[in-house]
Amino acid sequence: MKLTILGATGGTGQQLVREAIGAGHEVTAIVRRPDAMTDSSPQLRVVRGDLLDSQWTGEGIEGADAVLSAIGATSRGPTTLYSAGTAAVLKAMDNAEVRRILVITADPAGPAQDRLREAKIIHPILWQFLRGTYEDMRRMEQLLAASDTDWTVFRPPRLTNGPLTGKVRTAVGKFLPRSRVLSRADLAAAMLAAIHDPATLRQAVAIAR
Repeated sequence: MKLTILGATGGTGQQLVREAIGAGHEVTAIVRRPDAMTDSSPQLRVVRGDLLDSQWTGEGIEGADAVLSAIGATSRGPTTLYSAGTAAVLKAMDNAEVRRILVITADPAGPAQDRLREAKIIHPILWQFLRGTYEDMRRMEQLLAASDTDWTVFRPPRLTNGPLTGKVRTAVGKFLPRSRVLSRADLAAAMLAAIHDPATLRQAVAIAR
């Protein structure tokens, strides 16, 4: 497949690039700073692009079978990276006639009314520290839901730099019990596996080890 990866210089984005190349896919990485890319391969094309720049033309989206987004804010304050960045990507996808997109939010960003009992204690605490991030993640999810794309949202818990284990649990459209930790490598592998999984289309997927 031809895959476009956003946020490819971050922890999860790097794992997505490596897993995708390892699986034989052709990868286009859209990054603000090409010099920050640590991976190289004949299967990898690096394109300079800033999703929040009004001058971004959508280069790197055309011809993709799927777009995988690992964009992430680096501060705890208010942000529009997720919503504004995704709005720009959706416009570019529409222009390029690309339909499939998979993105990452977070377990606490799910609907409050659907939280499991065990999450009703820890999630409000996390919201106190990361409200700006979670609010914008929810705005991003709303944009996707209102679009006509074939989207999938992954909601992991705390991410680690642990190894690929292949031992993950998922729940489609609902919270996942005992959702505490997941390696970025396992998240990347699950996202790639979901590209052609019809059960994940226009769904939020909770995932954890």
